[in-house]
Amino acid sequence: VDDIAKRLTDHKKAKNVYNVSPSISPDGGQIAYLTNNLSYFDIDLIDAVTGKKIKKLIKGSRSLDFEELKFLQPGISWSPDSKNIVVAAKAGKSDVLHFIDIETKKSKKYELGLDGVFSAAWSPNGSDIAFVGQSGASSDIYIFNLDTEQKRKITDDVFSDSYPSWNSEGTEIAFVSDRGSFISGEFDGEMYNHDYGQTDIYTVNANDGFIKRITETKYNESHPVWANEENIIFYTADYNGVWNLFLPPLDSATDSYPITNVLTGLQQPTISKDNSMIIFAGYANIGWDLYSMSNPCLLYTSPSPRDRG
Repeated sequence: VDDIAKRLTDHKKAKNVYNVSPSISPDGGQIAYLTNNLSYFDIDLIDAVTGKKIKKLIKGSRSLDFEELKFLQPGISWSPDSKNIVVAAKAGKSDVLHFIDIETKKSKKYELGLDGVFSAAWSPNGSDIAFVGQSGASSDIYIFNLDTEQKRKITDDVFSDSYPSWNSEGTEIAFVSDRGSFISGEFDGEMYNHDYGQTDIYTVNANDGFIKRITETKYNESHPVWANEENIIFYTADYNGVWNLFLPPLDSATDSYPITNVLTGLQQPTISKDNSMIIFAGYANIGWDLYSMSNPCLLYTSPSPRDRG
């Protein structure tokens, strides 16, 4: 990983294993991320360019309000003015959305009445939070509105949806799903006949719920992130068994293609508002660290033809 990107954290120096779930602030100055301290997970802030630690924002697992930060389905997201973050966490008997002022560290939580809450994403409009809500066996994309303090379902079916990411206009949400060719969510077959282990990238209109399929491969895709000034979605895929950073096809005649080729895997990309850098969590030397790669949109050119099998 160090051959293609700049390392921003050092798990060996920090004597930990996990530095993951990065989220770069809209002003490009800071990165909020999950880091483990012994058996606890915290949220720290670092400088987006140098990686220098700014402050510890949240100490997880030490209080009832932050009983459990969502390590397995992380999601930290910034307000458009770079003054607050939102994160899903377990607080007491239920999962909540926490809104945290990065200056004062004061937080406000909203209980949503769901079995599980994961992967919050703050809309560029400043008022809407997309998140994954679990009710029963399946999970769907929801939107919570800060003005009305009400939630509404955006997807509503038997499939599992995850990792929402807004486009720059706040009109569409990219997400990961195991719905396969049942794009609208309508499914009248036997559940045991469907491959729930296969995931692809889709988008859904935040207003009318119209869903569009973005990827259709034999391997898995995850963690979409929308470029802020281009109609481009970066995502990770496990082509060849290792997770790397991919771009979607330029047109119907080309295939999606990798822009990294690391041997140890990477996940959870986040991109700056001006698209000048993409930050991701990469695995190397028995630990996860944050890395920065410059000008990722310049890599969006037609690849040489190749047979992907």
